[in-house]
Amino acid sequence: MAGADQATTAGAFSVNRRLLSRRKLLKAVAALPLAYAAPLCAEPPPAQAITPALIAAATKEGQLTWYTSADSQLAEKVGKAFEQKFRGVRVRVERAGGERIFSRVAQEYASGLHVADAVSTGDAAQFLGVEAARTASALRA
Repeated sequence: MAGADQATTAGAFSVNRRLLSRRKLLKAVAALPLAYAAPLCAEPPPAQAITPALIAAATKEGQLTWYTSADSQLAEKVGKAFEQKFRGVRVRVERAGGERIFSRVAQEYASGLHVADAVSTGDAAQFLGVEAARTASALRA
């Protein structure tokens, strides 16, 4: 009798009593993006003021490296406009897809390199991975 009760209980548990109903599962899946979007609602850091010292340091370095997923023509126009405004600073535009950009930045941070001066992409969720890599890099130092 005990063997029959176990089979019935096991069968009832797997068929009649689900751990998660379909509705509960759909609610959980629908709420998941909200949990990941919460950090994106945080306020961005304040913009750094453009001071004569900052311009002098940039001119001394002579080059700004910008990783972007923006359209190539647009990125080149923005780079040329920057070069016209800040004479003596050449802009090197590195155009790639968002995932490739973040992979490259993560590899650079992992090896202690900080090549990119500016990074822009339409995939904001991947910035969380970059922030985690930056934090891990800072903790190792």
